[in-house]
Amino acid sequence: MEVFAASAHRSDPFTVAVDFDGVLCRPRWPSVGEEMPGAIEFLQWLAGQKCLRVLWSCREHGALDAALDWLAERGFPCAWWDAVNGNTAESIAVFGNDSRKCGCHVLLDDRAVGFPTDPADPEVPWWPAIREDIAARLAAWRGKQD
Repeated sequence: MEVFAASAHRSDPFTVAVDFDGVLCRPRWPSVGEEMPGAIEFLQWLAGQKCLRVLWSCREHGALDAALDWLAERGFPCAWWDAVNGNTAESIAVFGNDSRKCGCHVLLDDRAVGFPTDPADPEVPWWPAIREDIAARLAAWRGKQD
């Protein structure tokens, strides 16, 4: 019980991890699909939230390079992300390890239970609900930091 009590007061930076296929682009593995409607606007919004950003994908090697190139062409180069397919340096410092589980407060993945999709097109993320959820979680996190 002491472990949970101590961890409730940790000050790890608020982190959002984003899957690539099915969230930022339509799933067309192994190639890169078309841009998901609203995805770029969401990333622009996320940039203004002053949180850490992780690109979390099953892609590796050449397939990951293709995804990173695709993102860079849209204004989100590798350096824009605080980590790619790994934990942030801040998370590693807080937890004392580089766990295989992504150390994040929010994980956007189209295969996750409860991932909100557009009522008009169930393949498209429902960005208004996602932004609202992240904003609420971020506000609650900030309130605990005071």
